[in-house]
Amino acid sequence: MRASVIIVACSFFLTCPALAVPNIAAGPTPVVAQAVSADAQQKKASTASAATNFSSTTTTQANIGPDWYLAGIAMGLAAAALFLLGLYTDILRDSGPIDFGGAKPSTGQYRRPYSLAQSQMAWWFFIILASFGYIASVKHVVNGVITKEGLILMGIGTGTAIGAAIVEQTKKSGSDAIANYSSALGTIAALPPSSLIPQNLILTVSAIAEQLSTEEQFEAVLEQLKAIPAGTGPSTFLTNLRDQLAKKLGSEGFFKDILTDVDGIALHRFQAAVWTVVLGVIFVTVAVTQLKMYEFDDLLLGLLGISGATYLGFKIPEQPS
Repeated sequence: MRASVIIVACSFFLTCPALAVPNIAAGPTPVVAQAVSADAQQKKASTASAATNFSSTTTTQANIGPDWYLAGIAMGLAAAALFLLGLYTDILRDSGPIDFGGAKPSTGQYRRPYSLAQSQMAWWFFIILASFGYIASVKHVVNGVITKEGLILMGIGTGTAIGAAIVEQTKKSGSDAIANYSSALGTIAALPPSSLIPQNLILTVSAIAEQLSTEEQFEAVLEQLKAIPAGTGPSTFLTNLRDQLAKKLGSEGFFKDILTDVDGIALHRFQAAVWTVVLGVIFVTVAVTQLKMYEFDDLLLGLLGISGATYLGFKIPEQPS
């Protein structure tokens, strides 16, 4: 009986392919061979990818070499040069007044106020120039470094500065008001130094002054003071008026100049300055860490453009602080 069971079992295993023992000597089955082949190809691809990444990293490091710190030093020197130019020249300041006519503060001397528009233009010019120099020095390439976004940023800065200059020109009053103001000042200058100035004449000067900008008033006062004959003492009224106007027109420090108007810190100036600094810092950070100029999307560029347009719009009615 046992012999019959064993014979039946052996016959079952031999005739059932699914349970048959594979022939090891004949090699692996097609399924196993495919799995082994796929695994080998995957390992080979991983090895090739790792080798490529290593080669790319090595090439990048070889390109960077010792040039990165030289480029960093160059950026630092460029920043120092811009700072010194802004401190000791009028490159970042308003166009007027050119001369303060001998008016002096208690310490030092009066200088033109800093211009937010001029500072924005210089800011983006320096950032793009320094980023370009750094990337080109490290990667040893020139073409393709500057992006269209970089050009748009420079265009926004330049356009804001041009718009501010146009606004300043359009704010100048008509020649009739300036002529009447100069005539009234001339009448006062012709009076003897010891005589009293008629009250109606002072009221006339004050009324006409409301039609003129502070700079136009200051220029008219300087003209009358220069017209006084040599040897004749200057009018106390004119010298006092000159000193008052010079104090309004003179610089009160970089941050106060660019952020304030006659009413104090102005929101339109503050937001324009803040967004300019924030986007500039992002731009430089990407240039240094990723060796490319940051590509701002249309919304961020539009945000900066709106800030500049808002600044120009509110600049039309404002007076210097």
